[in-house]
Order: sequence, then structure tokens, then C-alpha cells
Amino acid sequence: MAEANRLQGGKGQGAPSLLTRSALGLRRGLNSQAIRISLALSVFFLVSGTLVSLELWQRAEDRDAKAQRDLFLVRAGELMSRVKRGLDSPLEVARSTASFFEAADGVTATSFARFVSPSLSRYRMITSLQWAPVVLQADRPAFESVVEGDTAPPRLIVVPDGSGWSPAPAVSMHIPVAFALPVGSQRVGFDLASDPERRGRLEQAGASAVPLASGRTRMLSESDGNWSVSIYQAAYAPPDREAEGARGPVKGMVVATVRLRDLTDQILQAFNLGGMTMAIYDATEDSRSLLFSSSQEHLSQVLSTSHVENVIDFGQRRWLVEIAPKLRPPREWYESVDLLAGLATTMLVAFLALGLGVLTYLLREADEARRLGKYTLLGVIGRGGMGVVYRARHALLRRETAVKVLKPEHDDKEALARFEREVNLTSRLTHPNTVAIYDYGRTRSGEFYYVMELIHGLSLEAVVRLHGPQPPSRVLHVMRQVAGSLWEAHLAGLVHRDVKPENIMLSCRGQIADFAKVLDFGLSMDNATSDPRITQGDVVVGTPLYMSPEQLRRQPLDGRADIYSLAAVGYFLLTGSDVFSGGSAFDIGMKHLEEFPESPSQRLGYPVPWPLEQLIMRCLSKEPDERFADTGELLRALETLALADPWSPGEAMDWWEQFHPEIVFAGRPTDTGAAQWRTVSGSPPRVA
Repeated sequence: MAEANRLQGGKGQGAPSLLTRSALGLRRGLNSQAIRISLALSVFFLVSGTLVSLELWQRAEDRDAKAQRDLFLVRAGELMSRVKRGLDSPLEVARSTASFFEAADGVTATSFARFVSPSLSRYRMITSLQWAPVVLQADRPAFESVVEGDTAPPRLIVVPDGSGWSPAPAVSMHIPVAFALPVGSQRVGFDLASDPERRGRLEQAGASAVPLASGRTRMLSESDGNWSVSIYQAAYAPPDREAEGARGPVKGMVVATVRLRDLTDQILQAFNLGGMTMAIYDATEDSRSLLFSSSQEHLSQVLSTSHVENVIDFGQRRWLVEIAPKLRPPREWYESVDLLAGLATTMLVAFLALGLGVLTYLLREADEARRLGKYTLLGVIGRGGMGVVYRARHALLRRETAVKVLKPEHDDKEALARFEREVNLTSRLTHPNTVAIYDYGRTRSGEFYYVMELIHGLSLEAVVRLHGPQPPSRVLHVMRQVAGSLWEAHLAGLVHRDVKPENIMLSCRGQIADFAKVLDFGLSMDNATSDPRITQGDVVVGTPLYMSPEQLRRQPLDGRADIYSLAAVGYFLLTGSDVFSGGSAFDIGMKHLEEFPESPSQRLGYPVPWPLEQLIMRCLSKEPDERFADTGELLRALETLALADPWSPGEAMDWWEQFHPEIVFAGRPTDTGAAQWRTVSGSPPRVA
């Protein structure tokens, strides 16, 4: 704590207020010419700045809407997959029951109940399962003479007559119900072929050999809107002759009645529809029939927002599944007025201060000669979303460093909290393969900055882009170093959450080549003390190409998420390509959630050492429990993994001297070497 407080302008020193900053600028640049410039600039920015800020606000609203849309597409894709799998369940029960009757002769009510009862218990949406054999008129006496049990009446083939049941008239063929579960769900002996419409469906099901679903119906005992469908699956007798694709005559028909409300409840049992609505329509005919709707407002949601829809084949019928995001309630008019008034007030104060700040900045530049505390700024290295990174030199040590300064437009409480958190998280780590933090503080105008080591090297992305797939031994060497860095972070309760090739650099430190550095702990999550307002828990953060499935699902994360990302980086180094590719973040995210990747050997077309390939594929498992328990276990596995041709220090140095000699000498204290980093493929050294 004492050491931290000695750092220049440490976090115990609060940021100066806007009034204090303006007073300092006025005092340093107070003269008649400066006042005239300040007033002229403030009037100009008052008009133009307000318009620009409104445009920026609208763009921010659009970005938020796009982020919500992308998240909706990911969740809608997962739900659509669940619906497809759920609709297959009753069809599979009908197929398996038909196969049972095809394989068995002399089936009794007891054996029928023993076979189908587990399916009825598992799939509650199936309210009735029946077996109706084909009975020719000549075989009718034999069917009706069967007695099930000692006291059961004979199975008479009957048809409804308006007041009850009467014997079916003599026709060439009957399809009477022989067995039905639950008992009493259908009259035994009821001739299904007596109804012309049902007889047509039975003939169609017998001709197609695949399940056939009926249109929606409502049972007398069900309330309005609770629909059911019937599934018909034919069972066939053995063919008279052996021939490929031949089948015998229809032996009978399996009829399953499915209650759609129970079917959708089972599909949605482990899925939270929050923020979405879903409806299923039967679109087989010209006019759509509603089968299920999760919300009465679904139609208005579909008409008012962009939605996702997909046609699914269910028993030879076309079922249309629609998923729509729920509309956010519109803001009241006075809220918009407050927003515009707040923007106007902010622009007035901000640009009046900017007029004075411009003068203060010019005087400070002339007075301080590009100095920032003990550091002299030598030039801009790069610009990121949060700040600008400068190459700098310590005034006394003459050591070159990298200085990251928060952009003025991000100078708000939340941004400062995230910026300071990045420094604090990274400064806890002392592993040699983690970027080192030297110092941090605030400028005279209150802008937050911190100082870190300057790394002369190439990111893993640049290595692969310039030189293609890397040798397995080199990949193993790099993964060991990164795993060591992450292991220390995980022991401290931190999860990186953005492990990717751009955040891992290779450099030459002294005479050690291929020295890896892990950067950008700015997205790290502190499992012990993370503040959801700072870590942005409602937003999926990270890079989709290297995200673990649980991170895409916004589930609680631990170090195994970083293990998955590290394996994806190793896969990228081995093959020169990402684990999955796609046209959008949604496509890539869905592949990480549902598809199994090709092995590196399959991707490359030639074998990769099996132990390394097996380790990477294990780390790419969809379920965290199937990966290594933690990074320590992974590190031990990497250290004990031996390849036939290990990557030696001499081989690493030869590679750098052959392809990038300017980087080998860039870190040495010479003026020429310090400037040569600019020639490396047009890319500056990468910093956090």
C-alpha cells in the first residue's frame, strides 16, 4: 500500500473538477488575445458541437440496438435448434413403435403396454398411443373373437352412430383400434378407416413409409387454444421377395396424439424466453393455422420488429416457427426533452471549457516540451477504443516505455473505473510472461495514464499472417508460456476473457527468443470482487472467434473459459486458420455452440503430433467439465508433453535473425535500434 501511494498521482489522489481545470487553464494563458480566442471557439463549438453530439447520441442508440439484435440472433438460433430437436421426439416414438410391431408377431395388450409405457412417461406431450392393424373383411371374425383377459368383452369392430357405437358395416378392409394407452383414451375396435378424411391420411401414411401428421384439432376436454395433432406411422409386413428397397403390405398403423402445449412446454423447459416471443404455425395450406403462441402480443411484435422464422418439416407438414424480440416500452416525451436539454447544457459547459483548454494545451505543449511527469513522449504508437498509446522515455533511467492515456471523451466515472481497474488487475501479476506495469497517475488536466513495458516484437496474429502455420514444437513452446501467465492470473481470481492472437506477443528479450507476453487484461473478470457495472455483465465481451461456449451463453465463467480460448489460439498457430469461420459474429458464435471442429490434421491435410492435437481438441470441448480442471493441470500437461523435434532456443533465435533481425536489435539501447520497430511489416510494437 505504501509503495502504491508513492507512485506519482496514484489512485488515492482524486481527479480535479471541471471548474479547477478551467481555472488552471485561464491562469496559465490569461491575456487579451487568449480570451478572444477562447470566446470565439466557445461560440463556434456551442452551435456545431450540439449538432455533432446529437448525431453521436443517435449512433450510440443505433449501436445499442445492433448489440441487442446480435444477442437476440444468437439466442434465437439456440432456441430454433431446441425446437427442431423437440419436434423430432414424438415422430421418433411413432417410428420406434411401428418398428416394434414389424419385428414382433402375436403382440398382446400387456406386451404393448410394456413397450410404450416408458415413452409415454418420458414424453408427456403424447396423450394417446394406439395400434390399429389392417383387418380384411374375411379376417374380421378372427379379430373380433380375440378376448383380452378373462372378463374383457370381444373386440367388436364398431363405428360411431350418433348415440353410441354400432357394428361396422361390411367393407373390404377395416383398420380397428386393437390397443390404446392410456387405457380408455380410445374405444377398442373403433374402425379408423370409417371416416373418409382419416382414411385418406391412413392411405397416405401407408404409401409414404414416413410419419404423417394431421392438422390441428382440439379435444373436447381441452380449452380454446390448446391444440393437438395426430401422427400416423405405418408398420409393414415382411416383403414376399428379397429386393433392395422393397417392403411388404401395410400391417397396421401406429397413431400418436400429441398435445402441442405440452410439447412446447418440454422444449422451453430449460430455456428462458425472457425478451423474446415465439409462435408456431401450420403453413401447409394457403392459410396459416396457429398451433402455439407464447404471448398474445406475438403478432404485434412480429409486425413491429425484425424477427427470425424457419420452416420445419413435421410429419410431411410445413410448420413455421417465428421468434421475435419483445419491444421495449417507448420513452415518454418528457424523457426526450430532458435528454436534449442535458445535451445542450453539457455542450455549453464542455465547449466553453474547451475554448480555454485549447489555449492551455498550446501553452503547456510549448512549456513542457511534450513531457508527462517523469516521461518524455516521443510519438504515438497506436490508438484504441479507450485511449492513446505513446512511446516515451524516462527522464532519469533513459528507459523506453509505453504510456497509455485515457481519451478525454471517455473521462467519466465508469470509464475511469474500468481504466484504473485494468491497471490494478495487471499490476497484481508478476509472471514474466505477463506485461509489466511500471507506474500510473494523472496529467495536470486530470487525464488518467499508466506506464508499461514497451515490447518490440510481433503478435501471434502477425506471425501467422506473415509466415503461415507454425511448427508444432513452436506452438507447444508458446502455449506453455501463455498457460503459465494465465495460471498466475487464475490463482489471483482473474479470468482474462479475451485471449486471442492479437493479445499475445512474441519478442526477443536479451538473448531469449520467442519470449511470449500476454496483454490486455482490461476485460478481465475478478471472480471475487468484480462490479457488474464495471465488467459490463449484461454484454458479451471478448472476441467471438476465440470465445468459449459458456461465454457466448453469458454463463458464469472460470479459468476453463480461458483454456478454451488458448486452445483456439493454438489451433490458429498450427493450422493458420481459425477454429470456425463465418460471415458474421452470429454464424461464428453458433458454430462454437453447436459444431465440433475439425482436428488440425484434417484441416491441414497432413498429420500433426497426436499428443498435441489431442490436448488442443480436449481443451476445445463444448462442456467446461470435459476440459482440464484448471490452467495448472493444463500447464503440467504441456510441460510433460514431449515432441520428437523440440523447439530449441538456438532454433528460435535463428528464426528471428533470419526473418526479423530488426526486432532482435530493437530492444537494445541504441538510437537506430529504437527506431527500427517501425519497419516491421508496417506495424508498431503491440502494447496493452
